[in-house]
Amino acid sequence: KEEALQILREELAKFRKLSYAELSSKIGNQGCWGVQGDSGVAYQIEVDIFWGASPKEGGNLRVQALLDAGGLTSIKPLVMDFIITPAGKFL
Repeated sequence: KEEALQILREELAKFRKLSYAELSSKIGNQGCWGVQGDSGVAYQIEVDIFWGASPKEGGNLRVQALLDAGGLTSIKPLVMDFIITPAGKFL
């Protein structure tokens, strides 16, 4: 589980480096891709970007990443997210 959490943190960090403007231009599903851990386990990651609690343009954005290793983990994947304001601050 530690390996999966580390991979999820690293993948989400790539999006955290983007500005609010860059993220808002990517609203929607950013796709799914595979990552192999050092242990040899193959993981699947999905990233979604959407408007925050108030689903209107110009509000906060939520970036959510899900990670699973197939099988039963696909039913309840690990999930991490962050919220960024139009001013570029993280909540």
